[in-house]
Order: sequence, then structure tokens, then C-alpha cells
Amino acid sequence: MTAGGESLARVRAAQTQVRQFGLDLIASIGNASPTLGTVRIGPVPCAGGGGSYRIEGSWQVPLAPEKHHVTLRAVRDSWPGLGWQVLLYEESGNKITLEGQDPRSGITFSISSTTPPHAVKIAVATPCTQPPDGTLPAHSLTVFE
Repeated sequence: MTAGGESLARVRAAQTQVRQFGLDLIASIGNASPTLGTVRIGPVPCAGGGGSYRIEGSWQVPLAPEKHHVTLRAVRDSWPGLGWQVLLYEESGNKITLEGQDPRSGITFSISSTTPPHAVKIAVATPCTQPPDGTLPAHSLTVFE
């Protein structure tokens, strides 16, 4: 396989993994579907340059404001049972931020309240990696959820 083909295959595999983590997180908050729209899951340059990139995806999921605290606390408490680490849990008024990591894959994820708090934003990212040919992949997976 050429470096370009290897890069595309690696991106596609990571996109699939990020999408599955996103769907798992959506299910964990008790909502079967994100806000209708387009979700971009694709390569993003990592901080610090050097040509490395990560695959990111994000979703907005409707959640009634009065359910944010109880739902995100329950989600936080469920992560260790899934083998995931809780890296941060922060409450400040109506704003809640929950961050975690799957130590097996290195994938990081977060769930945070939107402003106004009518939804939560879910973000998922792979660890940074170097492309085999030194060029940031230009391939994106656009998903209609």
C-alpha cells in the first residue's frame, strides 16, 4: 500500500472509531440521536506543529436544562465501569464540563453544557499521530446523524 493509501486507511479507521465513541457517549446520556445536522469527523492539526494530526468529531445533543446535573453526574460515575478515566468534572452554575479518556486507545472525550443549557456538546479526539507521508490528510467523513 502506498503512503497515501495507508494514510487514507488510517484516517478512515480512526473516523470510524471516533464516530463509535460519539454514539456511545450519546447513548450514555439517554438520548438516542444528536441534533439533526451534519457532523464532521476528520483530521485536525495538533498543537505544536510538526505535521502531526488527530481525528476529531463533535455532536450537539438536546438535553433539558434541569437534567444536566443529574445526567452528567451519572455519566461520570459510569465511566470507570467502562474502563474509562475521568480527567475532569467541573460544575459552575449551569455550566458543566466532563472530560475523560479511554486508556486503551488514548481517545479523549468531553461532554459540556451549551449556553444556554438546552443541549450538551460531545467532542471526541484520537491521540496525535504523524502521517506516513508527512502530509496532513485532507479526508473528512461527513456524517448526517
